[in-house]
Amino acid sequence: MIITHLTSVHRRNDNRIFLKECRSLAEAGFEVNLVVADGLGDTTINGIRILDAGAKPGTRFKRMTSGVWHVLKKALDSRADLFVIHDPELLTMAPFLKRHGKLIFDMHENTPKQLESKEWIPGVLRKPAARAFKLLERFLLRGLPVVFAEKSYHEDYSWIKKNATILNMPRVENLRNVAEKTLKRDVFTLGYIGEVAEKRGSVNTLKALKILADRKLPFFFECIGHAEPAHEHTLRSLAKDYGIEDLIRFRGYMPNEQGLKTIAECHAGLSVLRYAPNFTGSYPTKLFEYMALGIPAVVSDFPLYRRLARENQFIFTVPPDDPLALADALQKIMTLGVRREDLQKAAELAAKKYSWAEEEKKLIAFVREIIDTA
Repeated sequence: MIITHLTSVHRRNDNRIFLKECRSLAEAGFEVNLVVADGLGDTTINGIRILDAGAKPGTRFKRMTSGVWHVLKKALDSRADLFVIHDPELLTMAPFLKRHGKLIFDMHENTPKQLESKEWIPGVLRKPAARAFKLLERFLLRGLPVVFAEKSYHEDYSWIKKNATILNMPRVENLRNVAEKTLKRDVFTLGYIGEVAEKRGSVNTLKALKILADRKLPFFFECIGHAEPAHEHTLRSLAKDYGIEDLIRFRGYMPNEQGLKTIAECHAGLSVLRYAPNFTGSYPTKLFEYMALGIPAVVSDFPLYRRLARENQFIFTVPPDDPLALADALQKIMTLGVRREDLQKAAELAAKKYSWAEEEKKLIAFVREIIDTA
C-alpha cells in the first residue's frame, strides 16, 4: 500500500510531516513517499522516498500556481493509494487527486484565524481575506477526511464529520536520549527554537534580556530558527543598542535534531507568543520538546497554557507583551539553584503524558480506516 505526502511549503525534514508522520507510517509497513519543492533532488531517507518537484518558486503567487502543479504532477507519478495534503494551497488540487486515490488533508493551522494576523496582508484586508478563505475552504474540504493538529480546531470545523485529532507531540524517547548525553552550560543559558519573528516574541525577549543585563545577572541566549533577513537585522541592531550582542547567538535555521541538542544544553526554554487568534488555541510544540528535555519553560499567559502551568510546576506563564514580567520569570528560574533540578525531573516525568507514541497510534488507525473505506 503506497502513501504519498504532498507539501509545496515545508522542508523535506519537516518535524511533523517527515520525522513523525512519514516515519511512523513507514514503520507500520506502508510504502511512503514525500513530495517536496526544494530543488535538492530525489533521494531515499530511512526507507522514505523523497520526490522533488523542483525549487520553490520565488514569489508567493507562483508558489500557489505553477508550484502547486509541479507538486501535483510529481505526486500522481508516485501512483499512490492514498495522498496526504499538508498545505492549504494544495487543496485546489484535491479534485484531481481524488480521481487517482484516497485523500486526507492534514490541517497544521487554522488558516482563517492565521490570515487575521498575516503581516504580508494589509491590515484592513485581513478579516475579509479570512472570511473569503473560510467560504472557499468549506467548498474544498467537503467530504474530505481531515486530520486536526489541535483539539481547538473542532470548534470551527464541527461540520467535518470524518476527522481525527493528531497532536504535534514530540518523540519523547529520542529527546530523553539527547538530554541524558548532554551537559548543561556553566552560565545560565536560555533557549528558543522555531520561527524567529516579532509575533513569536523575538523583540519582547531582547527587551527582557536587557533588563537582566541591567541587573548584572549572567546569562546567554541561544536563538535557533529562521528569521526574515530584515527582521534579523532589526534584532541584531537592537542587541547592539542594548549592549547584549555578545550574550546572544542567532544560529538561524538548524535541523530539528541538531537544534534540540543545543536546547538540551540550556537551563530554560522560551515560547512567549504575542496574542494572535491562531496562537491562543494551539499548543506550541516546542513547549513539549522543552519538557521532554527536562528544562523549565516560560510561555504566554493564554488560558490554554495557563491550565498546563497549573498542572506542571516547571511551566511559568507571563503576559505576552510584558518584558519586565518575562525578565522576572527568568530571574526566578535562574535563582532556583538545586530546586531547578527538581523541576527538570518533574518535566521529564510529565513528558511521558505528552508523547508522539500515543498520537502515532491514532494516525495509523485513521489512515487504515480511510484506506479500508469503500
